[in-house]
Amino acid sequence: MQAWDRTLTRFEELGIPAVPTLYRGPYRPGLFEDLASPLDLNRQEGFVVRIAGAFPETAMPERMGKYVRPGHVQSEVHWMKAPLVPNVWEADHPPVQGFR
Repeated sequence: MQAWDRTLTRFEELGIPAVPTLYRGPYRPGLFEDLASPLDLNRQEGFVVRIAGAFPETAMPERMGKYVRPGHVQSEVHWMKAPLVPNVWEADHPPVQGFR
């Protein structure tokens, strides 16, 4: 995985809006809870965290994580066992350069 700053640069080059950065800095106990407390849990399911530096894909379990609101998963069927539903790109969205 490339460094986050490189990812942001690439997003800009391709015209892809980046997700907001909620926090950038060192980890500390209670950080995730502090970041989650102002979320609107009716609209936001949680957030993804990662280190800012580059790392190999094999290190993803140690370098990335996800904080999800309680009760987020509401389905009875696990997503891996559910039918595949393709994403549909709306006609009013122009194609993003570099993607098909």
